[in-house]
Amino acid sequence: MSVDLSSKGRQLIPRWLPYDAAVMLGAVGGSGDSTRKLPPNFLDSVMRDWLRYESLACAIELVAAASVSGVKGDSSVISAAEKIIKNRSEVSRISFDMARTYLGEREKLNYSLNFLSEKDVLYAKISFLKSRLREFSANPIYWSDLSFYYGVIGEGEKAMSCARIAYQLGSRNPFIVRNASRAFLHFGDEDKALLVLRKFEGIKRFPSVLAAEIALSNHLDRSSKNVSIAFKIAEDLSPLAIGANEVNAVLASVEANDGSKKKAKKFLINSLAIPNENCLAQAAWIVANKGIEYDLNMDVPANYEALANKLQDEGQYELALENCEKWRGFQPFSRHPAITGSYIASVALCDYGRAESFGEYGYKISPEDPTVANNYVCALALNGKLGEATAVLNSISLEDLDKHHYATFAATIGLVHFRRGECEEGRKWYQRAVNIHEKLGNSRAQAVALSFWAEQEVEYERQAASVLMDKAKRLAKKFDIKELGLRLGIPMEGSKKPLIL
Repeated sequence: MSVDLSSKGRQLIPRWLPYDAAVMLGAVGGSGDSTRKLPPNFLDSVMRDWLRYESLACAIELVAAASVSGVKGDSSVISAAEKIIKNRSEVSRISFDMARTYLGEREKLNYSLNFLSEKDVLYAKISFLKSRLREFSANPIYWSDLSFYYGVIGEGEKAMSCARIAYQLGSRNPFIVRNASRAFLHFGDEDKALLVLRKFEGIKRFPSVLAAEIALSNHLDRSSKNVSIAFKIAEDLSPLAIGANEVNAVLASVEANDGSKKKAKKFLINSLAIPNENCLAQAAWIVANKGIEYDLNMDVPANYEALANKLQDEGQYELALENCEKWRGFQPFSRHPAITGSYIASVALCDYGRAESFGEYGYKISPEDPTVANNYVCALALNGKLGEATAVLNSISLEDLDKHHYATFAATIGLVHFRRGECEEGRKWYQRAVNIHEKLGNSRAQAVALSFWAEQEVEYERQAASVLMDKAKRLAKKFDIKELGLRLGIPMEGSKKPLIL
């Protein structure tokens, strides 16, 4: 089992979202302006119209204007939002969810952001979008949403085709461009994903696109000319600007990776003035990996990723796994929930059924990812499904892996051999894995490999198993590897009753 040890760490890659979800999360603004500012006196005007007529159309316009402007808690806007809620059958899903968001119905909001719903619901969404496109064929938002839902059900070619059409129709729309970029990235066209961001007209005026370009460039190990631009505009950028939080989060990552903790913390704080869940997850990664202290205890809609990692760090593994499941539902195209979920389920909870479930899901969406494949093979082997485990293993070219991933697979190959009863061959592979991890300084991976090896040796050489277990315990204690507390019998906060070997 392995966690994701990317050299660049987490990057603020844009979320792939349907439009109504983006509205709920505050990820889209009005008419191409980079700030949440409306024309002078516009909000006053729509407010007067609402107070005069109290019509449903006026209510929708007022709630939208207030949401874009960042106006909260206004009694007139609240009454307008309540009117929208009462007339659910007469308004669009976007208007309904915007009203719900304004009223602060967080629980319902989070529920509606789980896109791994029943198949019939997903097909109903697709059917509805296709019917709307028959009437409004030039609407890029409908094409973008259709791309998203085709992607959710695994129709990759259709998803890509719709993403291309959406981009052709809406190449000046920040929401469309970010979604198209994310779709192209998911389906393997990295150059196209980066190109559509870099070609975006007036990128300096759109912080959300600027942040996406820098983050994706870093993810792909390519230099970005926009980093210096981002530093220049960040100082004068209003916290209300669409994407201001993401620009600051990206710059916090840049400074943190360069070792500038003081500067990184400044941008981190700015990114959390009005955070979204992606910014909070990025901040959590910076705090956890770059030695920067900051209280991240805040309530943000759809904050599943940050919560999963926070709870894991605290040793609350069952709750962490529950948030991994919600995270998977919210971002069904991301491999990271599968990696984190399979690791927690297997290593911390010894729940190999759920580990396999996460592994299977991850392997379906990212079979080329070595960490995903490794964790899936490991879960299959632990569940006695050696034929399936071997089939996945045979699809991996060990020669093409870096040293870390090679060592991780070596341990998993050792596990498979032990499960077949081939203990001598298993020992060779486990020893190879432990030696490489030790040389690389991967103490967590070394300790996990030792603990799994010890468990396999119990049936063959109990004395050798005891020696291996002691080595794993020493590493776990020294480096505070909490998730091994259950397996090794180490009393750690958040761990359950030790596993007796």
